[in-house]
Amino acid sequence: MDNDLDNSSLGDAVAYTLNAPLSWSSISDEDQSNLDESNEKTLRVLLSLNELPVEHSEDIAALDFKLNIVMELMSELLSQQLKLPSKKKVRLGANQLVWKLDKNNVPTLNDEIEVSVFMHASYPKPLLLRGKVISIDSDCCVLDILEQSEVAQEILEKFIFMHHRHAIALTRQAQ
Repeated sequence: MDNDLDNSSLGDAVAYTLNAPLSWSSISDEDQSNLDESNEKTLRVLLSLNELPVEHSEDIAALDFKLNIVMELMSELLSQQLKLPSKKKVRLGANQLVWKLDKNNVPTLNDEIEVSVFMHASYPKPLLLRGKVISIDSDCCVLDILEQSEVAQEILEKFIFMHHRHAIALTRQAQ
C-alpha cells in the first residue's frame, strides 16, 4: 500500500505525502467561495507555521520560543476537545488527493465528495477539498480536486512545493 500511494499516478509531479487525520463526506451546502476563503486562511497559517526560523535577536528568539510553547499547549487542548478523524497516509498534489482507504468507509466511484485533511498537528483546522472520486482500489482512493479560486490554488501549490522541496533536502542530507 505505501508503495502504491507513494508511486500513485497523481497527475501532479510535485506532491506532499504525510500521515494526517482525514475524513470525507457528501458535499455540503456551503458555498465554494466560503470554502475557498477558509482554505486560503488555513493555508496561509500552515505556511507561516512551516517557515524556517529567521535569525533574530535573543529577545525575539526567546519570545518566539515562548509563543511556540503556547501554540503547542493550545493545540493539544483543542485536539482533546475535537474528535479528530483517524490518521491516514495522504498524498496531496495541486490537482489530486490520494489516501489510504478505511475499509469501513469507502466512497463510491464518480461521487463528488468533500474531504477534510488536518495538515498540521499545531493547527487543528482542516483543509477542505471538494472533488470527484476517479479511482478506488483495494487500498487507495484518488480524488480529482474540483476547481477552487485562483488564490486558493496558488497558495495550495506554494504549500505543496515548499514541502516537496523540504523532502528533497532531507533526502540529500541522508545520502
